[in-house]
Amino acid sequence: MFDWSFQLGSCAMKAFPFYLYSFQIFSTMESRPADFMLWMGDHVYMLKPRQWNSKDAMINAYANQRSQLKLESFMKSRPQYAIWDDHDYGPNNAGAEFFNKKTARLVFKEMWTNQLQANDSEGIYFSFKHKEAEFFMLDVRYFKIADSQILGDKQMNWLLEELKKSDAKFKFIVSGVQVLCDGGYENFRKYPVEFSQLMNFISENKIEGILFTSGDVHYTEASCVERTNEYPLYDFTMSPLTSFPINYLNTNYNRIEGTKFNTYNFGEISFSGEESNRCCDIKSLNIRGETLWSFRIFENDLKYKIP
Repeated sequence: MFDWSFQLGSCAMKAFPFYLYSFQIFSTMESRPADFMLWMGDHVYMLKPRQWNSKDAMINAYANQRSQLKLESFMKSRPQYAIWDDHDYGPNNAGAEFFNKKTARLVFKEMWTNQLQANDSEGIYFSFKHKEAEFFMLDVRYFKIADSQILGDKQMNWLLEELKKSDAKFKFIVSGVQVLCDGGYENFRKYPVEFSQLMNFISENKIEGILFTSGDVHYTEASCVERTNEYPLYDFTMSPLTSFPINYLNTNYNRIEGTKFNTYNFGEISFSGEESNRCCDIKSLNIRGETLWSFRIFENDLKYKIP
């Protein structure tokens, strides 16, 4: 048995008539105990200009999504935390150039009222703690400039400072796009300056307990980067919840063999064990709650060895 757990996922399109089946995933998730839910982007799909051109249109998109009874019941069953990706922000792959980004931010704050933002005027990034874990929720849209930056200086500096002062045993960096995927499409590695800045900071400051989680791609997989004389880094991608599963024939040299599934899925992460070496179990589960893949990582597995 575990002491506590949380759920996570991304990409929840409400498309008629397919949602009549796919939204069953929320009933499955509600039937399983969890302290809270993390939404990693694309929890609403605004696919046409008329859906992101005005505040009223954005609010209507949320209202239509949340009117579905299975989702409504699930959201009432446990606390909910969220970041966004492109489809709940604006146009496909949108970034800082989006003309209506300030309105999108206002709507997001109205729809997710329990979240205290780290920046009072820009973006939707923030952090929160729960028991032995801390969660660093990133905004990969508001500051994104193609081929230049994905987080921007303000958000990056905030993240590095928060990581350095955190005493959490497990530090979850939550991103709307994949972080460690070596290949693929839109992901953190496409921004090599910021990616190197983050990786170097973790190494130079010996930040322990780092785990990445991500969404966006409409399939689930786990990625791992082995590091010389350092603990390995993992990125657990959970997608899609209800959107169309896609089997991209993309390369990811860091993918852990046997973890790629293009089916409806959600993540479940639980904690148990001795205080001196807590155990973290990470699972991807399908719409029926059956395990697709799982990993067990101990607190001491994410530490630097003393010379």
